[in-house]
Amino acid sequence: MKILIISDSFKGSLSSVDVCSTLKEAILESHPDFAVSCFPFSDGGEGFLDALELSLKEKVRSKSCVITSSFLKEKIKRRYLISSSHQAIIESAQCCSLVDVKERKNPLITTSYGIGEMIQDALDQGIRSFIITIGGTSTNDFGAGLACALGVRFLNHSHQAFIPTGGNLNEIEDIDISVLDSRILESHFEIYADVNNPLLGENGATYTYGPQKGASKEDLVLLEKNMCHLNALIQKKYHIDVSSLPGAGAGGGIGASLLFFCKAEMKSGGEELFKLLDIDSQLKDTDLVITGEGKIDSTTLKNKCISILAKKCKEKRVPVLAIGGKIEENSKEGLQEMGVTSFLSLNTRVDKEETIQKLKEVIQDYLNQHEL
Repeated sequence: MKILIISDSFKGSLSSVDVCSTLKEAILESHPDFAVSCFPFSDGGEGFLDALELSLKEKVRSKSCVITSSFLKEKIKRRYLISSSHQAIIESAQCCSLVDVKERKNPLITTSYGIGEMIQDALDQGIRSFIITIGGTSTNDFGAGLACALGVRFLNHSHQAFIPTGGNLNEIEDIDISVLDSRILESHFEIYADVNNPLLGENGATYTYGPQKGASKEDLVLLEKNMCHLNALIQKKYHIDVSSLPGAGAGGGIGASLLFFCKAEMKSGGEELFKLLDIDSQLKDTDLVITGEGKIDSTTLKNKCISILAKKCKEKRVPVLAIGGKIEENSKEGLQEMGVTSFLSLNTRVDKEETIQKLKEVIQDYLNQHEL
């Protein structure tokens, strides 16, 4: 029996690595003769590097550097990956993670500056090809901090350069991109994201993701107004409406910054990770695929791990078991049409040990009931 485990994280309780290792351990405990392979998954948020490093092993190496955290006056040590093809893989959540800020969530003051510093470190290593994942960030600064770290100067009414954050984008009176690091123009950038939100409006960066980053209703109004101000300034000076670019709202506007300043190419994080992991080949002769995420709902159908995987498995006639911490009933029909053949719900809270125990129990019960 060949089983393939490809799971996203169960946010708040288990990382994708934890989910995959727990399932593999439970399966081999009751069925030691099964062949079980694991591929932790992340579509561009926190855990992308871990998933890639564990799966690709000798094809990537880790590089550490000291960068600015989500808060301008704090420094942290973080890492990125360099592939055997000399490509830097940078996870924005390593630099300004929503998880790291915890109770200090405040998109008015958090910054993407550290991402730019990490890009600079890779440039110093001679890297000219980049993958930037932009999920799971704490910021709503239009990627202005990132741009500053790459040399862009944002000037206030006194013509003084400063590092803008979401709360003071409205103080920008002019932008000077003549001092952008020239190596950026020699480089190729790909953005991996799991969303395609515009920059502005009710479906944009602020109103869609601002609340989970700590923004109050009053903050949302201010943040949106500030985003509009900078977008209008760029449009007036450079004759480009950044807000109209697909994915500009991803990462609190980091998408817009990379698309404009780095001429980046937007891609689906999930689709690209499947290519990197060569999942199509892994599915050959597979008897069962197990996948999952913390909450299976309507968003799961929108190019997430489960939906992408289900489509691939349907083509190859491989059954798919989807496990969720919670599962919304109205999402099942759509996922079944895509290729999911069965579901298991843990119905757990976010406690890590409880989730691990329940995960082991449900998968062993499933295997025994189906006499696999």
